[in-house]
Amino acid sequence: MEIIIDNKLDFFSDFSPDQKIKIADAALKVFAPYAPVDKSNLHKLPVAEIIKRHNILVVPYSLISNDQLEALRAVSPDFTEFGLFYQNEEGKAFIYYNDAKSKEVQELTLFHELGHMFLKHSQQSNLAEREADFFAAFCLGYITLLRQFKTEVNYETT
Repeated sequence: MEIIIDNKLDFFSDFSPDQKIKIADAALKVFAPYAPVDKSNLHKLPVAEIIKRHNILVVPYSLISNDQLEALRAVSPDFTEFGLFYQNEEGKAFIYYNDAKSKEVQELTLFHELGHMFLKHSQQSNLAEREADFFAAFCLGYITLLRQFKTEVNYETT
């Protein structure tokens, strides 16, 4: 599939086209297996299925004690009021998220944290956060665009 990126009204205009294509390609590879057969019935990406398929443990903040939350803050400078992606020494992936936020914010947070995983971010940086934001925005916006324009898509990526 050819990806065309237009910088008009783009919150990520500081990213090069190559950066955007790299991130979009990673996102397409994640959700390609979930492409709907019937293009007239496009829907949101099944974030729960993607998480399950990749064996990620997802933990809402409401299930964590205050002591555990403090321990997470101490272990990871990435900890925020929205969420956190964490991979332990054994390689097990965890996503912690704030379930007190709206469903839309929770979904955005989950895709943002997945972005860290699939973009193989190993340390916190402003660039890593912006790339994860772009990954989430691409994932959430892509299906909306397909539905709006009823575009035929080849979900295969190179």
